[in-house]
Amino acid sequence: MGNWHWTGECPQQAAGARVRYVHCKGAQRQAPRWVAVPLADSAAPWRTVLRAMPAPLPWAIEYPLAGADLLSVTRRELDHLRSVARSLA
Repeated sequence: MGNWHWTGECPQQAAGARVRYVHCKGAQRQAPRWVAVPLADSAAPWRTVLRAMPAPLPWAIEYPLAGADLLSVTRRELDHLRSVARSLA
């Protein structure tokens, strides 16, 4: 979802019937470029984009996972994605 920011496209307009797989990635503009961030830290309207996607689609994390306990961080981020999916259902 964040990739559209890198290409200068509007995520809401790009989300549509041709999408078959969602790379869940937030985006923040940090001069001079965009950076990938967790969805919770994103300035992008990712909930709106996910609502516009045809369902059901596979989702994957496509942002850096970092921390002393990487397994715990990964579980937390997956739980967040599952929670988002439930809220959109």
